[in-house]
This record gives sequence, C-alpha cells and structure tokens, in this order.
Amino acid sequence: MKTKTLISNIFIVIISILIALIFFEIYARKNSEKFLGYGWQNNNILVDKIKICNGSKKIAIFGDSFVEYYGENEINLGKLIQNKSNYSVCNFGLSGTRISDYINRFLTVNQSKLKFEKIIFFIYEGNDFNEYRYLKKNQTLNSLMINGEEILKYNSKNYKDRKFNLLKNFIKSNYSLNFIYREIYKKNFKKNNIDESFLKDIYLNDLFKEITFEVAIQNLNNTPLEIREKLSSGLYNTSWYELALRNPNYFNDIFNPNKSDFEKQKLIAFKHLDFINNVCANKNLDCKFVIIPADFNNFEIRKKRYEKIFQFNYNKYNGKPLIIKELLQNYKNVYYPDKTFIEKDYLVDDIHLNGRGNKKLAEFTMNILSKQF
Repeated sequence: MKTKTLISNIFIVIISILIALIFFEIYARKNSEKFLGYGWQNNNILVDKIKICNGSKKIAIFGDSFVEYYGENEINLGKLIQNKSNYSVCNFGLSGTRISDYINRFLTVNQSKLKFEKIIFFIYEGNDFNEYRYLKKNQTLNSLMINGEEILKYNSKNYKDRKFNLLKNFIKSNYSLNFIYREIYKKNFKKNNIDESFLKDIYLNDLFKEITFEVAIQNLNNTPLEIREKLSSGLYNTSWYELALRNPNYFNDIFNPNKSDFEKQKLIAFKHLDFINNVCANKNLDCKFVIIPADFNNFEIRKKRYEKIFQFNYNKYNGKPLIIKELLQNYKNVYYPDKTFIEKDYLVDDIHLNGRGNKKLAEFTMNILSKQF
C-alpha cells in the first residue's frame, strides 16, 4: 500500500511540474523581454533558412545578434518589419558575427534561386568597425587575419552556421528548460570561475590586447566580487568583460581612433561596403545599410555602467563615431537613426534593443523602404 501511495505521489509531482513548465513556457513566450536570454537561440543553419524563405515580395536582412535576437518572437526585428509592411522578411542574421560573415552568408543566399525586392544589412557601430586594430604596419588588406580567419577574402563557402547537439538545441529553444539550466544548474553547478586561469585563456587567443597580462590581472582583481559572481553565472555578458580585460579603452578607440588607425578603419569599412555594393549592382539588387547606434555612445548612465560592471575606461565621446560620419558622407545607401532611441530602448545591462527599441528600428527601416530610390 505504501509503495502504491509513493508511486502515486511521485506521479502527481511529475505531472504538477510538467503543468508548471507548460504554463511558464506560455507566459515566458508572451513576455520574452522579461527573459531576454532565453528561448530564442537555437540552430541557425543557412541552407535551412534559405529553404523556408518564401513570399512574392521578399526582403533579406543580414546582421548579427541585433537581427537574430528574440528569434521567432513578434518583437524580433525581422518579424516587426514583416508585420508592418507588405513584404515577407527572410532573416539571415547570426549572432556573434562580423560584416565579413554577413557578406559570406549574403553570397551564399545570392547563389540560390531566391529573388528579393530589397536587401538590408544591419551594422552595429559598437563592434562592426574594430578590425583595423589587427591590421599591422605595412600589411595589405587581403592578408588581414583575426584569430585565424581571413577577414577580407570573401567566400560563399566560408559562411558560418550555428548548430547545437539535439539536447542543447532543445534546451536553448525552450524558455522553461533554459531558465532551469541558467538560473539553477549553471548558477550552482556550472560556474565559469572569473580568476587568473580565466584571464590566461583570454590571453592565449590571437586577439588584440592593448595591455599586458599583469595589468589585466589588476583590472580583474579590481572587479567587485558581486559583479564577478554575476559574470560567472552568466547574468552579465562575459564576452564584453573579456573584451574589457584586454582592451579597456575599447570604446574611445573605436569612437575616435588616432589618424593612422582611422585611415585603416576607413579602408576596411569601405572595402566591405564597396564589395557588397558591387555585387548588388552586378545583380541589379536594391541593397541598403542601416547602422544601429550603440548605447555606450549616447547615454551617460550606460557609460558609467560599462565602466563599473565590465571595467572599461570611461567613454568620453558622444554621438556618431568618426567612421559613421565618414560612411554617411560617402555612401547614399547608408542610413543612421540619429536621435531615435532613448536609454530605456535598450535592455538593462545588455547592448541589445528591447521590444520598444526594435519597434523604433523597424519603423525607421520602413521609412527607408517606403522611399523611392
């Protein structure tokens, strides 16, 4: 009798947990901004994206996490553009990529049988113009490499995908399981220790480092313990912290590089855009570039938080970076939503736009699409 009662109780507990997970999943999907890192990141296979791209009037959009963020949720940038227009939007964005990756994915899509009314590249001013730091003196553009990748040798065969194993893909695409993984398992059983070994791994990578390992250790030790705890459990963006440890003056460098570095920055940016524009002209494609403003260039509260949380040097500049001004001056198909966003349009302690910010960016994009070129 006791065995039957135990089994019955276990069964009730399991059913209760499953019901709770289902209700949480429904709630989280409807309120995705409350769970900004959950549920949207799963497999991103370009050939699969091409297969499901349909509609008579199509727009292709390319970019990084700003384009992919929120996945299939209605506040995803591509979804917002599609819902506010008579276009079908095919979203080829992939988080963690740079302009050269957008180009390689664009070349692959361009080899398919798909036809597009418009093609839009969303470029983030915060990290899409930092490649000049790797261009050494007397080095040619074509030999530019970052962490083993040839940045300016575009090739449709070198496009990037993201593929998880079956279990990880299921967890990543599920809000409730992702919540359990990150808030319970990762916090308590799988922390990334923010210590000297963590920094050594960073310095072993072939990435730009403006300071010595010893100075970086001092900056790591100066990081408050409560912040290191949140970094270790994934509540703060670890990749930005890694960047700050090796390049604390990053924001000032990117915004206002010295004369020599600015010339390199222009050369590389122009190379990217000229290549895209030449392909578009040859294929008779209507291609546009939309620059996404960075929060750390525009809002004092954000500048101080990047300084406090990630240990970046204070960003003393405001408004458009030099490279953005140069692009706007030299390209008629480059657009910038100047003074469009406020600080609250960005996620808290995160570089990405929230739902309201995405709606503003979608509206700005729609205004571009509605113009006659």
